[in-house]
Amino acid sequence: GEDTAVICQEYEIFEGNMMRALFKIVAILEEWLTMAIYCQHTEQIDKITELKERMKMVQTDSLYLRL
Repeated sequence: GEDTAVICQEYEIFEGNMMRALFKIVAILEEWLTMAIYCQHTEQIDKITELKERMKMVQTDSLYLRL
């Protein structure tokens, strides 16, 4: 529930680096979900889907300024 800027300031990291790490986590979840669907692991599918819902705060917009 914290603002990204507050978390980054507390841990002394750049916001861009944090967002990049979150994007990587979302990509890993997508790959994991694909494997779970392929292998028909329904429990994992449910868990991954729940995690993806929590990660919706990660926006896919560019981090760069739009002109």
